[in-house]
Amino acid sequence: MATVEINGLNEVTRSLQKLGVGVEDLKGAFQRIGSKIEAGAKARTPVVSGKFSTSIKQSRRKNSVYLYAGGKRAWHAPYVEFGTKLQKAQRPMTRTLEANKRWGLEEIEKELNSLIRRYRLNG
Repeated sequence: MATVEINGLNEVTRSLQKLGVGVEDLKGAFQRIGSKIEAGAKARTPVVSGKFSTSIKQSRRKNSVYLYAGGKRAWHAPYVEFGTKLQKAQRPMTRTLEANKRWGLEEIEKELNSLIRRYRLNG
């Protein structure tokens, strides 16, 4: 599926950890981002049986969010997302991610600024 990588985020989180900030503090921001993108992708998914949209889930991680779809019941999810020779790609997950990229980056920035203030790391 589509991915957005924030260049330098790993270095920032490592630096924060060295200063005593728990990276778990970023989990809330990643969960909010994942939940919004998950809901948006479910809303954009074409509904025939509903199995694709119900298969969209997020996996919470320490310093990222991972969304996935498909599985035994929704084996057709990759074909809807990426298309086939006979069917045009509909890309509900990719389009939702692209539509929310700026908002997600702003959420991470707000959370990092909040951590800097909370731990008095701004000098």
